[in-house]
Amino acid sequence: MFVQNVLNAHQIPFVPSYDYAWLAGAARGLEVAPTIPVTYAEEILDLVMTLNVESVDPGRSYEMGDGISSPAYDVLGGYVSVTGRVTSEGLIFKIPETCRQLVQDLIPNASVSVDGLVTVPPTVCSWALAVLPLRGPVATNLMEVAI
Repeated sequence: MFVQNVLNAHQIPFVPSYDYAWLAGAARGLEVAPTIPVTYAEEILDLVMTLNVESVDPGRSYEMGDGISSPAYDVLGGYVSVTGRVTSEGLIFKIPETCRQLVQDLIPNASVSVDGLVTVPPTVCSWALAVLPLRGPVATNLMEVAI
């Protein structure tokens, strides 16, 4: 019940394949460069440890272990929910070098700088909200830009 309560508190619906993928991306984001409040990060980390979820790089799929894999967008949504920030330029997050082409393939209208900074322009933010399962502060802030 604890897991469900935490998920509900942060508007994360619990559907196993979806959440595991989202949590795998969020776990990777926590390893890299989290931009979320510490309490939210701690709750995500508790879920990752409780459910024994391994981190996955953005742009990759999460393998459930039973031959089923999640869409790469679910992993990317978790990663961006933890590492992203919303500015006047749109949604911005940084990705590791090994993931740049994968992420650019998933978000073709985004620009990716040499140092891995991804910028999703405001004109594409509505699309990002519809396709990426974003949660937490970044989702709330992006809704304001997208509307």
